[in-house]
Parts: sequence; C-alpha cells; structure tokens
Amino acid sequence: MCFVLLLIVNFFAFIYKNKVISPQLEDKEKAFVGKILKQPQKGERSVHYTVNITELEGYDLRLPIRIRMSILKEDDSIELFPGNIIEGKGRFVFPEPKRNPGGFDYEKFLKGRGKHLILYPNHVAKVGSSVSISTPGSYIANYLETVYLTELTSEVSPWVVALTLGNLSYLDNEELNILSDAGARHLTAVSGMHINILAFGVLSILENRKLSKKLSITIVLIVVFLYASAAGFSPSVIRASIMISIILLFSLTDKKFNPIIGLILSFLLLISFFPYLVLNVGFQLSYTATFFIIYLYPHIKGKRSNIVSNIIEPIKVASCAQIGIFPLILYHFGWISLGSLILAPLIAFILPLLLISILLFGLISSISFVTLPILVFIELSMRYVIFTVNLVSDISPSIWGAWSLLQVICYYVIVVALVYLKSLPIVFKPIKLVPLITLACTIILVFSFLLPFSKNLEIFYLDVGQGDASVIFTPDKQTILVDGGGVTQYMNASDPGEVVLLPFFQNKGRKEIDLLVITHPHIDHYGGLFKILEEMTVSKVMIPKIAEHEVEKEYLNLLKVIKQDNIPITYITDPMNVSFDEVSIDVLHPTSPYINNSRCDLNNNSIVMHLNYKDISLMFSGDLEKEGEARLLENFNDIESQVLKVGHHGSNSSTTKPFLSAVDPKIAVISSGRNNFYGHPSEEVLKRIENSNIAVFRTDKNGAVLIESDGSFLGIRTYLP
Repeated sequence: MCFVLLLIVNFFAFIYKNKVISPQLEDKEKAFVGKILKQPQKGERSVHYTVNITELEGYDLRLPIRIRMSILKEDDSIELFPGNIIEGKGRFVFPEPKRNPGGFDYEKFLKGRGKHLILYPNHVAKVGSSVSISTPGSYIANYLETVYLTELTSEVSPWVVALTLGNLSYLDNEELNILSDAGARHLTAVSGMHINILAFGVLSILENRKLSKKLSITIVLIVVFLYASAAGFSPSVIRASIMISIILLFSLTDKKFNPIIGLILSFLLLISFFPYLVLNVGFQLSYTATFFIIYLYPHIKGKRSNIVSNIIEPIKVASCAQIGIFPLILYHFGWISLGSLILAPLIAFILPLLLISILLFGLISSISFVTLPILVFIELSMRYVIFTVNLVSDISPSIWGAWSLLQVICYYVIVVALVYLKSLPIVFKPIKLVPLITLACTIILVFSFLLPFSKNLEIFYLDVGQGDASVIFTPDKQTILVDGGGVTQYMNASDPGEVVLLPFFQNKGRKEIDLLVITHPHIDHYGGLFKILEEMTVSKVMIPKIAEHEVEKEYLNLLKVIKQDNIPITYITDPMNVSFDEVSIDVLHPTSPYINNSRCDLNNNSIVMHLNYKDISLMFSGDLEKEGEARLLENFNDIESQVLKVGHHGSNSSTTKPFLSAVDPKIAVISSGRNNFYGHPSEEVLKRIENSNIAVFRTDKNGAVLIESDGSFLGIRTYLP
C-alpha cells in the first residue's frame, strides 16, 4: 500500500511539472535559483548538469522542477558539484522530439530522467552548498578520474574511466561506435556485474580478516553506496545496488532469498519514488536483462565447474540476457549487435580481477612500489579488452528492423510461457489458458514478420538539417536514396549519415540500396553518404558528369570510395528512364550541353527526376535554379506532378512562376535547416507557393515528411505536429 501511495503522489507531481509548469516556460528567459543534484556529464560540446530549480522569476513554485542545464565547454568557467546552490539567468527550452524515423528522441530521453526542460544559462554563480547524497561519490569519481587519466596511458585511460565509472565522455565517437558495433555498451553501464564483483570481492576480504558477518555486510553496503554514487546513480547501478543489498541482508536471516521477489521489490521501490524511470530505456533494459537471467539461466546452468564451463557459462548468461533485451532494443533503436555473445567468453575470465585491480589502483596509486605490478596488469589487460572489442566489432552480426510494441509483447509472452509450461504441470484452469495464449501470440508474431513491408509506394523526405535526403521505397521492396545531406562550414551539426540516414535504414530493416542518386556535387547533398557506403550495400550510383576541377576535394573522395567498392556509376548527360517494376523514373535533366555561366552551374545541372506510379507523379528537382528550370521547360511539355520537392531548399533563385505553373503540384515539400545561415526557405517562394493553393510541408517545421500512395491516393504524415 505504501508503494502505491508513493507512486500516485510522485506520478501526479511528475504530471504537474511536465504539463502545468513546463509549457509556461518554453523559450523564455528567467532568473532562477537551483541545486546541483548529480555530477556533470561531459558531452562533445557541452557540460550537462542535473538541477532542481527551487526559485523562478515570476512563479511561486510548489514543487522543484528538475531540468538539464547545458553550458558550452568554453563557457564552463566554474566548477560545480552535487549539493552546490546556484543562481543565474537563462533561457528555458523544450528538448527536441524525434524528427526522423529511427532518430534520437531527446524529449523522451530527458523525460526518462525526470527532466522536463533544458536551461541554457547566460551566467551562473555558486551561492552556497547543501547536503546531497551524490556529493561523496562526485568527489570520489573526480579523484579516480584524475588518477586514471594521469597515471595510465592515453590509449587505455578513457576505457578505464568508462568501464569503472560509466563515464563515456573521454571516448571519441569512433570508440563509441566500436562499442555499439561489438554489442559491448553494457560494459560501460555500471550494473550488476560491477556491483557483484565489488560487493563479493570486498566481503571475501573482510571475512578473511575474521570480522563478524554483520559488520562485514555493513561495510560492504557502505562501499556499494559510495561506488553507486561515484557512478552517478544510473538506473542500472541503483537496481543492482538494491538487489545486492537485499541479498546481503537476507543472508543474515534463515530465510531463503527469492531473486524474482527481490527484483520486483527493487522495481516497486524505484518507481514509487521515481515514476518517470519507466520511460528510461536503460531502466527497462536493466530490469529485463536481469529478469531473464534469473528466469532462464537455472534451466540451462551446467552442473560441473571446470575449464570448459568457465568458457560456456558466460555465453549462457549473455544469451539469457540477449534473449530478454533484444526485442526491446529493436523496439527502441531499430537494430542490435549480437557481438555480446562472441565477446562474453573472450573477456569474462579477466573482468572480475581487472575491475578489482582498477579500483584498488585508484585508491593506493601513491604507493608506487605496490602499484607498479597492478598498473602493468591493468595496461596489458585493458589493451587485450580493447583489442577484443575492436575485433568483435568487425565481425559481429547485427539485426536491423524496428519491432512494434505488439511484436515485443507477443515475443515475451511466448518465451515466458514456454519456460513456464516446461517447468510446471498443467493442473489449474488458469494455467490451461497459457497454451492458447502462447499459440495466439505465436501466430500474431509469425504473421507480422511474413508481411513486414508496405505494399504502397513510400517516399520519406528526411530532416537532415540544411541539406537534402529523400528515400523511396517501391511496392516491390526496392530502395532508392536521393542525396544524403551533409554538413557545411556554416553548420554546427553532426554528420547526417551517422545520426539520420543510418538509423533510418536500420529502423526500416533495409541493408541494401538499389539506386543511389547524387543530384549534384554540393556537400549538403552528398556529405552523409560516406557512412552509408561504409555500412550498407549500394548496387548502382547515378550522378551528373561534372569535370574534376569544378568540384570539391571531398566529392572526389566520395567518388573514390564508390569506385573502390566497384559500384557501377551512370553519368547523366541526356534524358533516360529507370524502371522498378510498376515504378518508372524519368530522368529529365541535365542534358548536354550542360548549362554554363549561370549563377551556380552545379545547381543548374542537378539531376531532376519525374517519378510515376500508376496515377501518381512526383518531381525531384535537386537544387535546380531558374536557368535550369527554363531549360527543363524548353525540353519537356508534360511535367505535371502531384508532389514537388521544391528546388534549392526554397531559395528565391528557384521555383519560378512558369516552372511552378508547369508542374502544378498539390503538395510541395521543402527541405531546409532550422534557423539556417541562408534564410531558406525564401518568403517570396513561400508566398508564390501558397498563392497557388499548394499545401506546403517543411522539414525545418514538420521534421521528416512521409508521402504514401497506392497509385491512386496520397497519404501524408509528418514526424512533428
């Protein structure tokens, strides 16, 4: 009953902060007073703090508001620790929701941590301090980080900090990608493995010193608390700490400990105080993995302990965890690496001693004659772990394709029910329903995979910022990618190939591209393709024929990669047709001789495509400007299309009245970046389109735009309202 009351109270507090207070603060600058709750997280460009806002200009706060405060690294001039009281003035904004299929949902990410807003302060001052349970751990973490970063080599120290404290900020993007590809991100999420090694290692030492069991367990619980605090009290470490505490306390009694009951108790305790954790993906994965290890492993556990079992048992444990979490990972991320099954037996034998050695080294590093052998062991062991992770990342298989919530539920019902039926006789009536439910779920799950693809034509105009990228899925499962976005010198953004295109294709379960079209050699149209060529199979490439001296060096590098991969290239110099069963694509432009001496020849010689599917037509115009539009109108009379991808991101150099009149679209899609340097789309073009009674969709306002058609009707969906 206490759990229920706590859950209700904290749930309504969460709703009050999220639905009542937060919307009133959107994009407003306010003075504030707050308290730092946790040690900071260091991102690529910013330092992020968890802050409880207790006082806010113009508001009588009944409850503190938990927010994320982000400060650029170059502006982070003061050192803040948990418990520090701060004041300042800054702008409050809502975190970004998901803008593309498979993309990162920043809003959901922060809600799963109980944070409703992001604060970008103009200035911050430390005005006092108070008690915080995170304070001792913060000082311990800072001390250990300093020791590891100064005493260990630069190749090893970032991995040691990540493995021991769960702090990934010292690893670069390439190393983070290697961890993901190897299925090894769990190594850097301080969890049951870390807590168990620490707790039972310390307990073993204390019992050998002949301390009483109660005193030993008390000391272990204190050590576990300090380590959990140093690791930032992440959901996985809190879950593991509660579980180990329950196990140790039960050992003082004569009662037999039931791990499932312990897991349920820790779950109820956490969501009673922090109901928002149910939205936290790490929380979901931690509990699901632990449940399936507890539930499945006893049925496959070996009865003998020998060298072979030391290799096989870690694989079994990793398999149990993988069976539990892989549908959940596919639901949230759209892909999963199976590398953990390969990695487990290769490093399981060394991890316990390595973790103990790293922690011990951090505590006694000043005693050089004692720590030298430990340091050598850490260096050699970590280099072996890093080498193994790199190796597994290269050979690890992966599964692509997002699962629906229904598929996840059916899968879990089937797995749990099969083990349940295996271990229990069917006696009671409720149990007799289990086979029927299992059969129904199996049928639903099988049919969901037999019919995974839409039978309609689908066109995704992805939000790649200030650039272009469109994906066409034909009814017969072919994939066409038109441009790949890119980052220009004026943009402070991530590679769209890595953060938009690849997650999109992983989410959709597409590992092959049948045709890649690069409309013209400007980096905002091809820059994201390097990642795609690295991770996916491309069958054919279509590009305009541009002399080498007219293009950027980066574009020549891209062509070099394409040729090294032996991908056939079609150079467009005259109109041609490309067919994909019922989908026909007329390539209308460029035509020889190419346009010269225009405002931008590369734009005006963009590839222009007219896609036809039954009664539906769509126009893709690249960055075509008025000179190119005039050439197109000279060469073709019938270019009517229901949908127009507006040229050059809505610039006033494109989409002239004659061209718009000839295409006569019902829908116009503009791909441009928010608050971009160029001022796209132009107000003049927007008025021209709206005066023609054309519905306008913009990636900067609407996120990705999906147009779906059965050949007769068009359906439109945007990923932002």
